[in-house]
Amino acid sequence: MRMRKNLLPGKIVLVSSSPRRREILSLFFKVEVVRPCVEEVICENPLDMVIKNSKIKALSIRGRGGVIVSGDTVVVYKGKILGKPKNRLDAEEVLSLLSGKWHEVYSGFFFTVSGKTGEGFSKTYVKFKDLRKSEIIEYIETGEPMDKAGAYAIQGKGSVFIEKIEGCYFTVVGFPVVKFIKRLKEVLIENS
Repeated sequence: MRMRKNLLPGKIVLVSSSPRRREILSLFFKVEVVRPCVEEVICENPLDMVIKNSKIKALSIRGRGGVIVSGDTVVVYKGKILGKPKNRLDAEEVLSLLSGKWHEVYSGFFFTVSGKTGEGFSKTYVKFKDLRKSEIIEYIETGEPMDKAGAYAIQGKGSVFIEKIEGCYFTVVGFPVVKFIKRLKEVLIENS
């Protein structure tokens, strides 16, 4: 792929079922979405987990042309990875655990372009305000936390729970787009 150094591709293929990743990347690219058909891995190390899962998804459609990218996000509290809640009770337990406390969000990415690969990650710290049980129950009733790592959406109704954030907002939403664009440019320049 021949490109001038300051230009990004107009289109990418996103291997993800996350509407949030599509929305973020659509700010910068035309996005074609392919749903991944892979089993994600569970790792004790959150950085390993987000990179490995991103790689597994992106490489699952190897052989397609253009830029193929995928991502993964996990929420971590005191070294424990908090996945998507299994049910309403699980969501209530996770949100109660995070109430009034700091936690970390890791988002990773992996991409392929012209036979080259790139990867990266970002870590952001998030502090919840103290939550009343009634707030937690009301939020769960919206259904929003049920498909979100850590049982909340910073870009949605869950935003009212956030007291402070240190790091990249997009990392918490689900894709570290600034780091991705920087790394993609580096790989494209190496290829030109």
